[in-house]
Amino acid sequence: GLFFFELVEMADFEMPSEVMDSDEDVIEDDDEEEEEIAEGEEVSELEWESDEGEAADVDSGDDKAAPTPPPRPAGSSGPKSSEGTAAKKSKTSRADRSRQRVQIADESSDDEEEPKPPGPASKRKSGQAETVQQENGGGREPRGILKKQVSEEASSDDSGPKGYLAGDMGEGYKCPSEEDTDSSLDEQGYRNRIGNIPLKWYDGYDHIGYDILGNKIPRPSKSALQQLLEKVDDPQALRTIWDPVEHEGHRLSDRDIQLLENIMKNKYPNPEFDPYPDTIEYVQFKRGENPFDMDRPKHQFTPRKGEVMKVGRMVKHMKALLKMGKPLNPPKKPDVDTPYLLWDDNIDDTDPAIKRRQRFHIPPPPVKLPSHAESYNPSPEFLPTQAEAEAFKRIPSNARKDNTFLPRKYNALRHVPVYERTVEDRYRRCLDLFAVTRDTHVKKRYKDPDQLLPTLPSPQDLRPYPCKLGFQYKGHKGAVRSLSVNPGGQYLATGCDDCVVRVFEITSGKVMFAYKTPRPVTSVEWTPNGALNMLGATSGTTLYIFVPRVCATEAVNNETIKFLRAGAVYRSAELQEEVDPDEMVEEETPADEDDPDKQLHLADWKDASPVEAGRDLVLKCLHHSPLTQLSFHSKGDYVAVLSPTDPTHKRGVVIHIISQRKSVNPFKKMKEPALACKFFPSETALFITLSHRCCRIFNLSEQRQVKKLRGAHSHLCCLDIHSGPENRNILLGAQERAVQWYDLDLSNLPYRKLRAHTAAVRDVAYHPRPDAYPLFASASDDGQVHVYHGTVFDDLTKNPLIVPLKILKGHKIVKYLGVQTCKFHPALPWLFTGGADGKCFLWVE
Repeated sequence: GLFFFELVEMADFEMPSEVMDSDEDVIEDDDEEEEEIAEGEEVSELEWESDEGEAADVDSGDDKAAPTPPPRPAGSSGPKSSEGTAAKKSKTSRADRSRQRVQIADESSDDEEEPKPPGPASKRKSGQAETVQQENGGGREPRGILKKQVSEEASSDDSGPKGYLAGDMGEGYKCPSEEDTDSSLDEQGYRNRIGNIPLKWYDGYDHIGYDILGNKIPRPSKSALQQLLEKVDDPQALRTIWDPVEHEGHRLSDRDIQLLENIMKNKYPNPEFDPYPDTIEYVQFKRGENPFDMDRPKHQFTPRKGEVMKVGRMVKHMKALLKMGKPLNPPKKPDVDTPYLLWDDNIDDTDPAIKRRQRFHIPPPPVKLPSHAESYNPSPEFLPTQAEAEAFKRIPSNARKDNTFLPRKYNALRHVPVYERTVEDRYRRCLDLFAVTRDTHVKKRYKDPDQLLPTLPSPQDLRPYPCKLGFQYKGHKGAVRSLSVNPGGQYLATGCDDCVVRVFEITSGKVMFAYKTPRPVTSVEWTPNGALNMLGATSGTTLYIFVPRVCATEAVNNETIKFLRAGAVYRSAELQEEVDPDEMVEEETPADEDDPDKQLHLADWKDASPVEAGRDLVLKCLHHSPLTQLSFHSKGDYVAVLSPTDPTHKRGVVIHIISQRKSVNPFKKMKEPALACKFFPSETALFITLSHRCCRIFNLSEQRQVKKLRGAHSHLCCLDIHSGPENRNILLGAQERAVQWYDLDLSNLPYRKLRAHTAAVRDVAYHPRPDAYPLFASASDDGQVHVYHGTVFDDLTKNPLIVPLKILKGHKIVKYLGVQTCKFHPALPWLFTGGADGKCFLWVE
């Protein structure tokens, strides 16, 4: 309303003539009313003052409620009679609306002034009122209220906006209240109304844009130092987000920070949101009330009358046919003259004869696809030269087998002529369809699944083999890591985590020899040469060579000691006196003699001290990294040691020559660390190494790789070689709970894969006498030892026969480790096992 009044003053607005005429009529009516009041009626001032918010209903012709007219000042004459009101009702309504618009605009200025008793002249300017006959009859209401009350009634009325009547806004209009309007939209708007434009447009200017009036919005001038000081002084600086448009910071509340943390943690943003609320059963069904629990209606299982009649007719015809002696289902005569397509795949499946033929259907031979030479635009290498083209033409057509087409190049596909050999090609295709030899492969059906299993001999027929516990060797205080039996089969050597090398007498279980090492023993092995009494053991970075005197005669012991000390002949006495016993002596390898820059120190040989010699230790060999395994050659002069953790990857496998006290590195550098190694029993030149992914066989005399065995698993850990005459079978164990049998005469892939264990396989072993006892065993972390029968035939046409015999259970699982090693007796069908529980068992037949 105030804005409307300002527009009137600015434009020097003049009221329309119609409104002015209506105002004059109202003034005349007011004069008549004053005369009537002056004749005899006196009204007190209090009667003209109405309460705040009270209004009179005025009939404007459309039965719409209008705001209360302006009040009449105190001291004015009384109300007008109802006779003149009805006559001038239509004229006063338009005038009142026009005057109210102007009066509402003067609201702010009139509120400060106190009402004064107007005279006759002032009554025409400020007081406009009407008298309305009440429905209860007879009563008169005050004709006016203050102009402030008029503006308040107009603003609080729901029938139109402030300063306007409901009739001006049309029928059905309802002014929205403050609750319906959203005042927060103005508060959330941008203060800098520069528009949704990139701020980088004004990087080179001293302002950031223009407002709605076209004025420049200056850029806030804050130096980097001021901003830094504000951040230091403000304890809530980390919670403030800078708005580049408004150039002010917005501080985040605790709830905003929690919402951001939930989004970063991939949680629901609202912390009060429950993604798994309790289910509320809004509808509960009772038994008998749920329509899904109702029984089937009777009409669903009661036969219909038509079906009963149809079944009766069918029974009647069947009885008539039986009386006449005719079959109920006469066989159909085969139509031999019915033609059908020989190689058609879409044959009608209704004919049983066609179905029988489809069971043995053989697809026709495929048509040979065209090659690149038969393209209309072949590559230059497919085009023949002039000499080749002439030679092709001289060949008779019946003599051309494969070269039946002469390539030719065309610039476009439309230039290609008609194929001249179409009939000949179709004729040859027909010959292929009926003249090519075809076979029918019928899949054999097995009623019993056991028929799919191979026929194996009974384990009772394959005796003897270890099947029961015969003896336990006590004294170990840690996990038994390695076992070895001397060639005579009388003594058993064990290596344990309690840092002791022990030698037991097999039949009595007595400890015949024991030696304490500074570190846990990882491997022990007797020399295969029966003429020598030599035991090797690895502990830490040292290789120990023992001569247990109680395990052989004095002559054998002296011969062994003489053999071990023969290497000292190659060294002079002066050199031995100058060299410090604790200093590592570098040995030259044959592979690096020509290139001194590539010489690599491998090991240092030392004789045992007198104290150690009294404990049957003869020789020590020091290395650079911890040793995990040793393996003797069949002659006993060579010993190979493994060091998988060598930092140079060049000393992972070292072969020592005991008689010369020399060390040889057969591999300059290994791609993968070796986990196991072994010499072939009969073929002295062959050597085998095992890594995580494959197994390699080398010929040391020729310095070349003979074969590479690829395993089906990627974590191989143990191996053993068959002791047959040709050593053509190898056994590998993997951490994927599998045992693999390789036949070198067949392939480099495993011949059999045995997956009977439920944990990693730690050791595998063949019996040293396969001709007498064709046995092999596997030890696993599941605490079990599986014994198999494996016969290798001399006839190359027969594959090895593998039969599972027995599962030996007796070891306990300690820290997920079970049986760690197993070895067969060299002359009897006995099996020795050692486990992580510190027990060593002997299994007998």
